Amino acid sequence: MESTQNKYPVFEANQVLTRGHLNNLVNYLNEQDRLTRANLIGIGITCGLEITFDEKKMMIQVSKGAGVTSKGYLVVVPEEGLTLVSFRADYKIPDTVEYQEFIDPSHKNQYPLWELFPAGEPNTKLLEKLDLTDKVVLLLFELKKESLSNCSPNNCDDKGSEVTTLVKPLLIEKAHLDKIIDAANKPGGNLVSGDPETTLIKRLQLNDIPLLRLNVPDSNPITSNDIFSAYMKVFNDGSLLLSTSAALSKAYYAFEPLLHDMYPVDPFNADSLNFNYRFDRLYKSLVASDKLYLLQYYYDFFDDLIRAYDEFRWKGVDLVCGCCPPEDLFPHHLMLGLLYPQNHKGNYSQKFVASPGLNHCVERSREVVQLFMRIVEMIRSFNMELPEKSDIRFTPSTLGDGALSDKAIPYYYLQTGTPPLYQLWSYEKTSRNRANQNLSYRYTDYKPASEYSFVSDPLTCDLEPYNFLRIEGHLGKGYQEVMTTLLSKISANRLPIDVLALRSGTAEALYQSKADQSSLSTFLKNHPGIQHKAGVPSGGTFLLIYNDTPSSHANGLTIKAETVIADFYLPYRIAVPDIVSSILVKECEYKWIDSLKHLNYIALRDYRPEKTTKAPAAHEHESARLKDNYIIRIYKYDIQNHSLLSGNNPVDVVIPLNGAFSIKTHKLAAVSKKLNAQFPLGVVFDHVAGTDKLVVRSIDGQKYRIELGGIQGNQIRYAYENGVIYRWQNNLWEVIDGLLERGLLCRTAGSRYNEKEYQWLHQNFSPVLLDPVPAPAVKEVIAWEKITLNRAKENSAAEKLPIYKSVLVDIVSAIRRIDPNAKVILIGSWANGSWVSRSYGENIRSFREDKSTLRKFLDLRQKVTGKTGYSNIHLLVESEEQITFDMINVTTGYSITIFRGRKDAQKGLLLG
Repeated sequence: MESTQNKYPVFEANQVLTRGHLNNLVNYLNEQDRLTRANLIGIGITCGLEITFDEKKMMIQVSKGAGVTSKGYLVVVPEEGLTLVSFRADYKIPDTVEYQEFIDPSHKNQYPLWELFPAGEPNTKLLEKLDLTDKVVLLLFELKKESLSNCSPNNCDDKGSEVTTLVKPLLIEKAHLDKIIDAANKPGGNLVSGDPETTLIKRLQLNDIPLLRLNVPDSNPITSNDIFSAYMKVFNDGSLLLSTSAALSKAYYAFEPLLHDMYPVDPFNADSLNFNYRFDRLYKSLVASDKLYLLQYYYDFFDDLIRAYDEFRWKGVDLVCGCCPPEDLFPHHLMLGLLYPQNHKGNYSQKFVASPGLNHCVERSREVVQLFMRIVEMIRSFNMELPEKSDIRFTPSTLGDGALSDKAIPYYYLQTGTPPLYQLWSYEKTSRNRANQNLSYRYTDYKPASEYSFVSDPLTCDLEPYNFLRIEGHLGKGYQEVMTTLLSKISANRLPIDVLALRSGTAEALYQSKADQSSLSTFLKNHPGIQHKAGVPSGGTFLLIYNDTPSSHANGLTIKAETVIADFYLPYRIAVPDIVSSILVKECEYKWIDSLKHLNYIALRDYRPEKTTKAPAAHEHESARLKDNYIIRIYKYDIQNHSLLSGNNPVDVVIPLNGAFSIKTHKLAAVSKKLNAQFPLGVVFDHVAGTDKLVVRSIDGQKYRIELGGIQGNQIRYAYENGVIYRWQNNLWEVIDGLLERGLLCRTAGSRYNEKEYQWLHQNFSPVLLDPVPAPAVKEVIAWEKITLNRAKENSAAEKLPIYKSVLVDIVSAIRRIDPNAKVILIGSWANGSWVSRSYGENIRSFREDKSTLRKFLDLRQKVTGKTGYSNIHLLVESEEQITFDMINVTTGYSITIFRGRKDAQKGLLLG
C-alpha cells in the first residue's frame, strides 16, 4: 500500500476552518492508520474467522476473529461470532464508494453476490433454498456514504455526509472469485514485495515426484542383468525424466518473481542446461556402455534431485510475506473459505501475509534462492566417472526423511561450478561462513580447504551426529580389492557395521553354482529386505554385489569378472560378532591336486577349442570354458555332516587363467581366494606362498570332507578330510597323503555345524598372502622341458638312476615280501627327469660335472614347478594287497608315497 496523502493542515489561532482543512486531516490520519496496518503489520486474517457449515441445520457459523484488507481496513467479528441461516440475493455494493474488484470487466456489471443474515432477518430466504456448491464466503468491509440533512435558512449544523462502515458476510461464485484473484494478482510482482499466500498457494500447486523403489526381482537365480533391469525399469518409459523436468520448470515459474534477477529465463530449458535433453542422452549412452553398474548412481542422482526440489518448494511455501503489498489485492474484503465442498475451503481462506520485519522474510528468501541455485548446480555438476585409481572412502551422513542439506555431498557432483556446489549445499553452513565443512567425498576440491579433521578424516571424529555412512569409490573395481579395503577401514576405525560380498553373473554361471552360499539368490531367501542408499546405516550390513564371471549383458557388452556392480544394505548386522573365545582353529597343510608346474603350463598354453592346421582341437567336453579358465568341480562339501551344496549338486569354481588375479599371476592364491568367495560359510582356504601347498583352516574338533576334481584331462577325484588326502581309485577312496589314523583322530566329537562360527572364521583367519607369484617365461618353460626330457632319455630305465641300487631295490624287495606278484612303477620326478638327489655328487654327475648347467636346472625347477630341495619317491603299485608306506620297513632318507592302481594308469619306469 502506498501513501496518497503527503501533506496535512496545520491550524493557526483564530483561523477559519474550511471543510477542505478538516477532510484533509481526517484522510491523512485514516490513511496513516491503514498504512501502519498493511505495511508494518500485515494483511489477511490474523486470527479466527473460521467457517463451519452444518449441512443438517443448513447453518453457516463464522468464529470470532480479525483481519486486515490489503487497503488496511480492519475487519472484526465480535466475541459471539456469526450464525448465518438465511440470505438475500442480488446484493448491490453501494455506488458511493468504488469497488472495482467486484465489477466484471467484460460486462461492466457487478458479479452476483448473496448477503447472509442471522435468524430473524425479514425478507430473506433460508439457505436450503440456495445451491451452495462452489460458493465462497466473504466478509466485505462496506463503506456506505450518506448525505445528512440540508441546511435551514438559519442553521447548517447538519449539513454534509457521513460514511458508515459495516462488515457484511457475502457469498460469491468461486469462478467469479477466481477472476477477481487473477485480476488482482497479475504475474510480475516481487514475491517478497506483494503477492499474498492466496496467490502463492495457487501458483505453488507443484507436483509431487514419486521415485519408484528399486525392486530386485524375486527370481532364482538373480543375474547381473536382473539388477541392471531393476534400475532400467525406473527410467525406461521416460516418465520420471519428463515429470521431473516439468516439475522443475513449474517451480521456476512459481517463484519467477524471486528468481528473475538470477535466472531471467527457465534454466531447465535453457540451451546451457536443457535438463530433459541432457539426461535423456546421458541415460541412453549409459545403458549402451560397459559401465551399466553406474545406473545405481544415475538413480541416486534423481533421488537427490527430488529431495532438493522438495526442500526448495516447501521452504518457498512457508515464505509468505509482503513488503508494502499492493492495495488492490483484496482492498475491501477477506475470503473465509469455500463453503461446499468443504474439503477445498482452505484454498480460499485469506492467509495472513506478514510484514518482512515480523518473520525474517528477507533472510528466508535468500535461503530459497540458494536452494534453487543448488538444484541448478546439481544438474550442471553431475558426473559419475571417477579416476580408475580413486580411493574407497567412508563419509558420515544421515539416513531418513531429513533435509538434503544435512546429508553428505555424494562423489558424483564436481566442485567446479561458479559458485561450486559445496557453497550452495547447506544454507546454514554458508550463512555462517562454514561451507567448507560440508562432508563430501570430494572435500579435497574445496577452496579454501577445511582445516578441520572432521572434514578430511571424519572417521576419527565423533560419529554420534550421524546415523549413516556413505561408501563410495568401489563400483567397477574387483570385489576382493574392495573387500580388503573395506574390512581394513572397518577394523582400523572400529565402525559398527558389517560387510558381505554376494555374487551375481549370467544365468548359466549361476546355475552351475546355484547352491553357492555367496550368491545373491541364496542370500535373499533369508534376507529379502535389502535396500540401496549408497552406504549403510550404523549397526547395518553393507552388501557388495559382484559379477562373478566375464559375461555379456542386455546391451551386448561385457563386464569383466569379479567387478562390483551394485551395493545394497540391510539395517541390521548379519555377519558374526566374536564367538566365544574358547574356539580353537585347526590348520592343515595339503598338497594341491595339481602341481605348480601344471598351473604354470595351463596359464601359458595355447588352448585350442577348435582344430588348426598345426594341431587337433582340445577334446574336453568343456573346451569352451577351459580355454580361458581353470575349473575345479566340487562334488561334496560337508562339515559335521552338514552339506554346503544344496541338493548335493556339484558346483564349479572358475578361476581365470589370465588377468589381474588369475592362475598366471597368483597361482594357488587365486584358487584359495575363489574358494573362499564361493563358500563364505565353510572352511578357510589359504596357501603356502610360492608352492603347491594348500592350507585349510577349520574349527577344531569338527570333521569336514571336500571332494573335488578338475573337469579337464582324466578328471580324477580327490578328497580333503581333516589332514588326509584321498584319491578315488578302483572304485574306492585311497589315502595318498597323510596318516589314516590321524584322519580318524580328527573325528573328535564336536558340536553340530554352525554357520556363524564359520563366518567368524572367515573374518578372523582369512588369507593374508595374496601377492602375485612370478610366472616363468615361455622360453624358460621350453628350456626346462628340454633339460628334463634329455635326463629322462638318459635314464630311460630305472637301473640307470643313481638311487636304483641304494634305495629302489630295497623298496621293491619290501613290497614283494608282502605280495610277490605286485607290479611297482616309479612315477613322478624320478621318472620324468626332474629329480634332485640328496647327494650333490649324484646331481652333478647327471650333468657331466657341469656346475653352471646344474645351477640353471635348479633355478628353472624352482621357477616352473615351485619346488626346492630333493625329490620325493612316488610309486604306483598294482597289487591285491592293501600296501601302504607304513608296511615298508626300509630306511631311505626319502619321503615315499604309494598310490594303488594299474601299472599302465600312469607313465613311469617299471621296477624289478
